[in-house]
Amino acid sequence: MKQITIKKGESKIFPFFIFYSFLCAHMSKTGVVYVCQHCGWKSLKWVGRCGGCGEWDSTIEELDTPPGSRYKSVTSNRELPQPITLIKSLECPCIETGMKEFDRILGGGLIVGSAVLIGGTPGIGKSTLLLQVCQYISQKGYTTLYVTGEESVAQTKLRAERLSILSDNLLVVAETNVI
Repeated sequence: MKQITIKKGESKIFPFFIFYSFLCAHMSKTGVVYVCQHCGWKSLKWVGRCGGCGEWDSTIEELDTPPGSRYKSVTSNRELPQPITLIKSLECPCIETGMKEFDRILGGGLIVGSAVLIGGTPGIGKSTLLLQVCQYISQKGYTTLYVTGEESVAQTKLRAERLSILSDNLLVVAETNVI
């Protein structure tokens, strides 16, 4: 794996993406079918009572993959399991977030090119925490991209103003179509 070098002041967008737990709620539902776990009856919509056997609360959501569909198993280039002691370690550059405990949880900071899932109940402070992280990174001369799927860019700007988080290196976009 090639080591990435990021120089302070480069005009590249920092490749750090945050996906909230709402991601699943906004995903496209194409190819979804509800299958009864007792008799195998299928429905395109969730039903409380199975139309095949009459059993209550027996249907679960599954991906509909008919025979010959585009979802085929690929086994030719699959890696085989190996002992972790035989895997070569790589030195990955970490960027500190400015929050000691957050860096500790991340193993020393954000790893370049990584994706981190931040989840939690509404109102717990996920957006505030991540805006503060983006501010710290943008103050170090990096360009950061804050992608929100629950708020408009105007709402994000209001939060940033309340926290005194304003920087030309902090880019904001609202996007709900993640597929």
